[in-house]
Amino acid sequence: TVRKGVKHIVSKSNDYYIVAEDENEVMAGCCLLHLQFSDWNNSYYLVLESVYVEASYRGKGLLKTLLTFAEDFAKEHNNISEVRSSVSNQNKTMIKAVEKLGWIATPYGIYGKKVN
Repeated sequence: TVRKGVKHIVSKSNDYYIVAEDENEVMAGCCLLHLQFSDWNNSYYLVLESVYVEASYRGKGLLKTLLTFAEDFAKEHNNISEVRSSVSNQNKTMIKAVEKLGWIATPYGIYGKKVN
């Protein structure tokens, strides 16, 4: 399922898929960068989705590298006003990690409804 999802993103969208490599280890970490337009701000948000760091690489700064890459990408594009990522409220480790890097919780909760 993941392989099909990645192939879809790479071949059919304007999103960016970032993969962190370590020598021959292809997937030390990854994330999907998705541009979302905000009519309220007349600018884009760069939304990080599917953020993942392989367990053996956690705590070694790879998350910081991925987030910094996204922040730098956004700074290079004047029409991006904010970088965002949803984090499960149950993932206390990830919340602590992103807050340590200066990210703050937004007032927007995410709601969803399965349709298929």
